[in-house]
Amino acid sequence: LGVDPSPCYALSQIVSRAPPRQHSDCRRVSEMYGRSTWLLLCAPVAAQPPLMRRSRPMQLARNATRHARRPNATRHAGWRSNATRHVRRRSNATRHARRPRVDGRAAGDASLSAAGDASPSNASDVPPSVAAAANASSSPLAETRCRGLTATARGMCTSIVSSPGIERAATERGGWLCRAALVLHYDRHSYQRSYTRPLSPDTRDAIDGACDFDPANPKFPARRGDAKLVVASVHHNGYGNQLFQYAFAKLWAAASGADFAATLIAPHESPRHTSPKLQAKGGPMFPAKLPPNSEIGWQHFSTAARGRVDRLGVCAPLAPALRQYVGNGTRILGERPADTKRVRLDAQLAGALAASSSNETCLKTIGYWQAYGLYAGLSGFLRTNIERQPLVLVDDPGPDDVVVHVRKCRWDPDRKHPDYFEKDRLYSWDNYFRHIFEHLDLRNGTVKIISVCKLESDVVAELRANVNATIAHPELTNVTANPHHVLRREAAILTDFTYMSRARRLVVTESTLAWWAAFLGDADEVHAPGSGRTPVPAAEAHYIFHDIHSRHYWGRYNTARRSIVYPNGATAEEVFSRGPASKG
Repeated sequence: LGVDPSPCYALSQIVSRAPPRQHSDCRRVSEMYGRSTWLLLCAPVAAQPPLMRRSRPMQLARNATRHARRPNATRHAGWRSNATRHVRRRSNATRHARRPRVDGRAAGDASLSAAGDASPSNASDVPPSVAAAANASSSPLAETRCRGLTATARGMCTSIVSSPGIERAATERGGWLCRAALVLHYDRHSYQRSYTRPLSPDTRDAIDGACDFDPANPKFPARRGDAKLVVASVHHNGYGNQLFQYAFAKLWAAASGADFAATLIAPHESPRHTSPKLQAKGGPMFPAKLPPNSEIGWQHFSTAARGRVDRLGVCAPLAPALRQYVGNGTRILGERPADTKRVRLDAQLAGALAASSSNETCLKTIGYWQAYGLYAGLSGFLRTNIERQPLVLVDDPGPDDVVVHVRKCRWDPDRKHPDYFEKDRLYSWDNYFRHIFEHLDLRNGTVKIISVCKLESDVVAELRANVNATIAHPELTNVTANPHHVLRREAAILTDFTYMSRARRLVVTESTLAWWAAFLGDADEVHAPGSGRTPVPAAEAHYIFHDIHSRHYWGRYNTARRSIVYPNGATAEEVFSRGPASKG
């Protein structure tokens, strides 16, 4: 119809969801694309009577309640629970029967369970072309892109290529942008959990196949000097989190041929207001404080890495807390929980994929972007293309030294976050380090600790007592002549990061700073957690994984079995399905 392609993606999302959600989706379309687009896409939906919009599971529950025989008083509680259970069972069976299978397996990948959000729940609500694409077992595009994969990955790949919604928008774009959209769609990474399951290797292969993306030979378009679009990375929280934000935006800019810029988060870009009372008195009020460690982390980033900032003037100020995600040539791609509650992540991704071909001049990325599937196989590319200032240290780690990063110093049962401080989940000597150093050769090297912990703290004291470890304090040489000199307190994180990245043998715990030091560093042997909040780089050959939650240690990636395999033969998927080990 000669309109912007973004409403077409929104239309594909509307017709592929359950009817009860259509009104809310149309309201979002009206907010994002204007009243004329609402009339074009959503007027037929608004005209439907309420009964027509009732989903099949809701009708089953309503009919079962209406026609069921009323029991006597003695059997009332039991009848009610049984009826509820049977209705729920029938509703689940109906819902799962109507959803096309995404992962191609009977049990399925738990990380792909969110695919139902983009799958048609009723074939009559989907246009014939979309329904035919969703029900097709294979297509020429699927046969081309999904060849050479395992049987499981090939089934997933075929389903992805044949699916409507964000899958179609991503596969039509292809490349790393397609991979990023599908990983974010399927991964649904939760940062509040302490025991998360990443995407399986078959799922990552299926996504790369559907996107025609080869991580061993990534192809990015050359950046044009007159690029209209600029991808602006909005940085918040500490330096380790900002490295994730920097890498994601850098890859998005490289894959779309756009300029790159980086900036510190502004108060109006905070995910929420200060308080409802202040909003009622004087309108929207934004918090005066930025997210924790944002300013100090930005100082570290601006000292160590440089990005273009001269084109930030094309980015209009938008306030996510006021549902401002598109306007004045600027679009926000927000992955924070507050952002995805206001605007569905799939709708944001569809608009961001079309940003380079539309009239928009700025794409702001605000989020955490901590999913290994985004960066799998790209450590070499990132190591080459991430701009870092060369820092010269007084003393680098020796080739046989073992550098250990300690983030949590002691067990504190009175803290508000028990997942961090439970004794069985602390990266202590008994839970973690003992199982590593029992099999390490320390005859020619020493153990160096990088940490902000004090000497008398529990974990540091245990390492000093058992392996004679010492705390390293790396410093810069010729500090006064360094043009990028900052205070010692501010430069400590940069020097610690540089020291860890130059170690040949590295032992890390759950920390975003240590994660990037290991991922971009020179280590030949990295010992890392096998589960937890930080992503698990499962496919990296030089990593050795230790899962303190299930008490499995010395796991390595097995190419034949396509999983982390521990010495007892258990794979990472089996370990995850068993859950954490019982205490004691």
